[in-house]
Amino acid sequence: MLKFETNPKPKILKGLYPAPLFANANYKDAKIVAPNKVILQNRSVKSGAGFTLIELMTVVVIMAILLTAIVINLAGQRESRDIRLAENLLVSNIRMIQSNTLSARTLPNGQSPQFYAIKFDLSKPTQYTIEAIYNVSSSPRLLDIQTVQLPNNIQFASVNPPVFPIMIDRYASQDAYPDQGTGGLPHDGYLQPVGANACALLAFAAPFGKVIFNGGCSPVSPASMPYAIQSADDYQKIINFSGNTACDISGAPAACSASTDSIMTITLTNAGNTLSKTITVNAVTGSVSFN
Repeated sequence: MLKFETNPKPKILKGLYPAPLFANANYKDAKIVAPNKVILQNRSVKSGAGFTLIELMTVVVIMAILLTAIVINLAGQRESRDIRLAENLLVSNIRMIQSNTLSARTLPNGQSPQFYAIKFDLSKPTQYTIEAIYNVSSSPRLLDIQTVQLPNNIQFASVNPPVFPIMIDRYASQDAYPDQGTGGLPHDGYLQPVGANACALLAFAAPFGKVIFNGGCSPVSPASMPYAIQSADDYQKIINFSGNTACDISGAPAACSASTDSIMTITLTNAGNTLSKTITVNAVTGSVSFN
């Protein structure tokens, strides 16, 4: 015999509706309600809330300030990185030509140079040139090997006494007239500043890599390469050099421009002169140091 229920309870499949949808556990006249999250979303949409023009402008101003600070910081880091790069590259090139001299490295044209040198032409303060001198026993020749460009916004220091781009510091024992330095500052020897638009040479002589400095490098721009060195050229002073010659305060006699018992200081700066790096070459020990 079949039995019928007068008020059957609705059957609910498990998982069909989440439990929170039902207002209570009494299935009779059960009502379905929306979750709180949905209610909050609906209220938010209906309220019409948003950003005012003042709030938007405030956010834009803050973002602009932050962006400016970031750009300035990156620019400063870039110049700091570039001046370190320029310093490391110059030191590497000095040590390279020193090594080439000691190893008697030949040139691409097959010649064996008696000197490797770096020319600092301060009329072009953003570059320097690696050079070689060969065939000195008969007809000396000068050959430019490579011109090295410094990174953007990096240059040899602007002349601003008592700081110069290139300084050649002679020992007092080698000078007949002790120098008072630049700007009247006391000094222990002859201090030869190489100023703006001037030129200087840092050379290594074969076979032992003896270091020779010269406070000039005329002719600065020979018409053609290889250049036949003339007797009045600064390169000839390098070739003829046999020892230090006493210098007076004006740098006379001319032979005193070449020296080996000396220290050369090379200063690099950024375009704004807010950063600086110094490379020091000691001709006595042959060492190269930097800060």
